[in-house]
Amino acid sequence: LSLSLSPLYRGVSAWRWGSESGGPFIEQVFVLQNYAEGWTDGKWDEKVDERPCIERLMYSKDKQGYYRGWFWGYEETRGLNVSCLSVQGHASILAPVLQGNTTARSVMVDRAETVLHDHYAGKDYWDTRRSMIFARHLRVVGDDFRAKYLDSTDERDQTVYSEDWTQMRVSLGLDRIQVTRTNTELTPTRNSHVHARIRSLFFI
Repeated sequence: LSLSLSPLYRGVSAWRWGSESGGPFIEQVFVLQNYAEGWTDGKWDEKVDERPCIERLMYSKDKQGYYRGWFWGYEETRGLNVSCLSVQGHASILAPVLQGNTTARSVMVDRAETVLHDHYAGKDYWDTRRSMIFARHLRVVGDDFRAKYLDSTDERDQTVYSEDWTQMRVSLGLDRIQVTRTNTELTPTRNSHVHARIRSLFFI
């Protein structure tokens, strides 16, 4: 679990998890997939079943019998068991599987986008997204780039960073804009200017 999430959820970093669990081994990897037969009779039922994997797995066994794959860039991480779950429904339908139908102490759920949000766009959803921050060494690279090529600094832009992201506030300054009086259809409004500035933040 990312340390930036710690104010919201109980968890530990990947490094601490590896040291406390006796090694970087994930006991059970569940790969989510849709049902091969799709919906039956056009009826939507929430269900989950362990099924043969439909697509080729992105995991392969090494000489020691451990599963290797993409574990967020942690090359030393291994999986002990990999199985596929056909699932149809909201994320909460996985709770019985994770809480009672497995004896594994560490579980990874891959392809989690297969299930639906139980509470989409609620406070927890946006708090979680807001907590996603870049690592410190990447922020240093970004700050150097901003200063060199964009003439931008935290102090100048009034975006001074806080290690506690819950204390940060985003402010959007509006520059004075030149408007045309000859064609009112082309005259930007305050809202359109705000939208343009927000878009520019994501596509610099």
